[in-house]
Amino acid sequence: MQNGTLAITQKDLDVSLDFWDTDVAAEEGELEIQEAAKQLKDINVRYVYISPMRRCLNTAFRVFKEHKNFDKIEFVILPVIMPTMEGTGTLPMNSLEESVALYQNEYPGVKFGCVPLEELPSPGLVKTLCEFLTEEMSANSEFTVKIQELFEDPKNFFVKLLDAPLVQEMVGLVYSKYQETSSFDFLTQEYGSNMYLFFFNS
Repeated sequence: MQNGTLAITQKDLDVSLDFWDTDVAAEEGELEIQEAAKQLKDINVRYVYISPMRRCLNTAFRVFKEHKNFDKIEFVILPVIMPTMEGTGTLPMNSLEESVALYQNEYPGVKFGCVPLEELPSPGLVKTLCEFLTEEMSANSEFTVKIQELFEDPKNFFVKLLDAPLVQEMVGLVYSKYQETSSFDFLTQEYGSNMYLFFFNS
């Protein structure tokens, strides 16, 4: 399920992280949602596959909220179809659970599913952040353990979808900050362990 057009500019992106993952659509996007709802209203829909981005979840629910099968449709979150940094709106701000919770409150009774990355046969997915540790980083057991913890943190599930050079750069930045501060407090206090927030704010 693709999102409606977003009312933002590159200048907005440079100024505020708030625009990286939003559920606000521009006027053009609203029209697209209405048109999609009309085209799908008579189709016997059972499953809707969605990117975990908030704007995609929001678009999907709004397209189908008046559908005759709405209470029977299962909305399946498929992380692998999430945008991976090529364009706007590609910075996740929530874990999968947090994103789902936002919309379960708004649409009580909606059925959710999720296809874990591990069940997808995609050899291009990054399997572990430890693959991108340099020899110097690997020699530091504290850093190695922390990188693995970050990889398992729900807020960083999307790291598995990124291109290898980007993950390598991200790990390098975390290591540089770790050396500078001699701790990981910069992640836990300022960024809530979200590596994207740190990466794009650096």
